[in-house]
Amino acid sequence: MNQSASTAGIGDWDAAVDAAFGAYVREVAEVGAPRLFAVVEEIGDRSDARVVGYGLEYADRAESAAVGGGVRMSSEDAEGARQLFEITGGNRAHLVWVGGPAEVVGEDG
Repeated sequence: MNQSASTAGIGDWDAAVDAAFGAYVREVAEVGAPRLFAVVEEIGDRSDARVVGYGLEYADRAESAAVGGGVRMSSEDAEGARQLFEITGGNRAHLVWVGGPAEVVGEDG
């Protein structure tokens, strides 16, 4: 028997298993994936704005870092990170979810 003929179907099966497992692995990763957020500082009376930090919100906490480096922090959630940036920066800060539906949260909701 020709070996290539006897193993021809195996490659197709492996590809199907790889595709199915790849889809499963992607699903596992997406279910537990943190949400990316930015903290944007308002400058003046809504005359300008700048991103002061980025973070990841997990199910049980948020981890964020200042854009300029040197400052990393943990908080209960993304809103807590926004509050910390606002307190330390002295200006009003807004929470912006990145990569999802447009949603901006400021101190007044």
